[in-house]
Amino acid sequence: MLPSTEVKDFHLSYNHIDSEGAKALAAVLPSTDVKELNLLHNHIDSEGAKALAAALPSTKIQELDLMYNDVDSIGAKALAEALPSTKIQGLTVLFDMRYRCY
Repeated sequence: MLPSTEVKDFHLSYNHIDSEGAKALAAVLPSTDVKELNLLHNHIDSEGAKALAAALPSTKIQELDLMYNDVDSIGAKALAEALPSTKIQGLTVLFDMRYRCY
């Protein structure tokens, strides 16, 4: 359904999407007009981050928020390596155990 919409800002904070959901999003994002994707507090780990990183160069996304997920250095590295090939202007990847959401 998402690919046929004109959604530009997609906010999915606190939805327990996890990495499987991130992989599903990554599969459809290249066929959308989404420019801002907020995935704050969604239990996305490095596997989900790597899937998003692989998809980002084929998307229109300019702002990506992955704050308070479970992205470790491997996922952060995948995102960093993808950045030069993307339209990303703003990326937030921050994790603090004091704010872990279950």
